[in-house]
Amino acid sequence: MNDKPLMIILDASGFAHRAWASASKKFGPIEDSMRMVNWAKHTFNQSLQKISKELETYALEGNDVRLIAALDSGRTWRHDAFPGYKAGRSKPAEYKGLFLRETTLDCLSAAGCELYNSPGFEADDVIASIAVRSAQAGWDVRISTADKDLFQLAKYEGVRISAYNYDTKRYDLLDAAGAEARLGYAPKLAPMYKSIVGDSDGIKGVFGFGPTIGLRLIRDFASLDDLYANLHKLTPGERTKLEAAKSDVYLFERLCTLVECPVVPVELEQIAV
Repeated sequence: MNDKPLMIILDASGFAHRAWASASKKFGPIEDSMRMVNWAKHTFNQSLQKISKELETYALEGNDVRLIAALDSGRTWRHDAFPGYKAGRSKPAEYKGLFLRETTLDCLSAAGCELYNSPGFEADDVIASIAVRSAQAGWDVRISTADKDLFQLAKYEGVRISAYNYDTKRYDLLDAAGAEARLGYAPKLAPMYKSIVGDSDGIKGVFGFGPTIGLRLIRDFASLDDLYANLHKLTPGERTKLEAAKSDVYLFERLCTLVECPVVPVELEQIAV
């Protein structure tokens, strides 16, 4: 018998987008139809069923189990801090929007998943808050995701990442060391790394700095403060670029850091779709 209760936290948005990608692969990237909704729903439910079976096994061994998903709640503090945050993202087409907004919520509810959000914060912040507090309370916390933004949470004792492996089509359970092997750097350094090299959420990073420079800098310097205190150790070109981007880099690191927030249980009828 396992000595800890098990909590699985779903990156529901990631699961949903991956399910829709499966439908796009089946029917073509241009199509937007009800048959794609049905295919994506089937794929989404298959993923939920695998996780539910894992929870059932733990429950049969006499352990407490919980299945949780976090939801976005609209505009967040990141949008207020940086107008360019996630700018340019287009609204999904009709049926894709239907699947992402309604169908996935119905599936989660039917699977007995607890839903939470936090006005002004992203779903990732909600996941971080629940994960950290639950691990501290003695739960074995597993975050099921393919999103490397959530890997930074592996730095916490009792939190592991059930990370989707696109090569094997399976999930690997990663602790801090496993996450570091997958990322190429310690999970706690993820915000610093993204602040330097940029991110798809509109985080520009430092002009001309790619992964090679980013990895070198986070390995040579323990923090942004340490980096900026030692600019004299870098090439003149690197110093100039970092000095010009200093205020942005510190802002980007803050935007890329998951923060704790109050969490609120959500009922389906409370969600505007």
